[in-house]
Amino acid sequence: MPEQYIRNSSHKNKIRDRWVEYIKLVLDGENRGGDERAITIITFPAQGMQDLLLFAEKGFLEFRDTETEDYFLTKGKIVCFEKSSIIWLYLKKKLVNATVERNFEKYISNNVKGIAKGSINIFPVDCINLDYDGNISKNEVSISIIIKHLFSFQVKHKKDFCLFLTWPKPHEEAHDEPDYLNNLKRIIRNNLSDPNTQDFAQLFNEKYESIENTAYEFISIVGLSKQILKESTSHGFQLQNNEFFFYGEEGRQPMMSVLYYFKFIDEEKPQHQIYSEDVARTLIRIQTLD
Repeated sequence: MPEQYIRNSSHKNKIRDRWVEYIKLVLDGENRGGDERAITIITFPAQGMQDLLLFAEKGFLEFRDTETEDYFLTKGKIVCFEKSSIIWLYLKKKLVNATVERNFEKYISNNVKGIAKGSINIFPVDCINLDYDGNISKNEVSISIIIKHLFSFQVKHKKDFCLFLTWPKPHEEAHDEPDYLNNLKRIIRNNLSDPNTQDFAQLFNEKYESIENTAYEFISIVGLSKQILKESTSHGFQLQNNEFFFYGEEGRQPMMSVLYYFKFIDEEKPQHQIYSEDVARTLIRIQTLD
């Protein structure tokens, strides 16, 4: 298998261990079919493929080595994306029968009809692992639009899944696109005045003086989570588990990571009730890794 990934860290390995636990929740859930311990995953594996190697180690995927030292997938399904031409070519060769594409945002937005109809066979998935190494406010297609597409694809199959997002904290807030943080703050303000999210408002007011006095990582994580929960609720999913992390060992880029496990709700339940319950969970403690 590939050599140890040069960007590995003990903090990142702790996050990966949590990924494993969330995948187990999906595998043990009620809305499963087919091979109960095999997963279908969308991921950004980078050249080191550390997430794929870990999931193979845990039995969620299986590879067969070939005579050329490439890897033939014999259990599970992988759809991966890589913008770097050099790494994309490496993954294309190394992962013999996996789907390996270039630009994730463009691929999703350019193939909405095909993916929705199933002529492009990607969904349903058990795990979506969006492990960004660049500023997500500068994506070619906004993260909010991508999230909306992902939920619209998954709901057609009524399947539970886990969603992971990891992204770097910019060196300065000014490095974000001008409207990005303002939009996240606006989303939080709306929840503070929305009668359907009174639990969130009460918890926020107990913990914080104002939005302006909260840390950047709070605005980024909680604001983005609210965008995600808006889509999950409107597409019939309810949040079952979530965790938020802020990490970065000395000399490394500070990173933020959010983990969610969503369950498709078959019974009728008012959307505002689901959203009210779920959005209050965005005020869990953001864990800082030691």
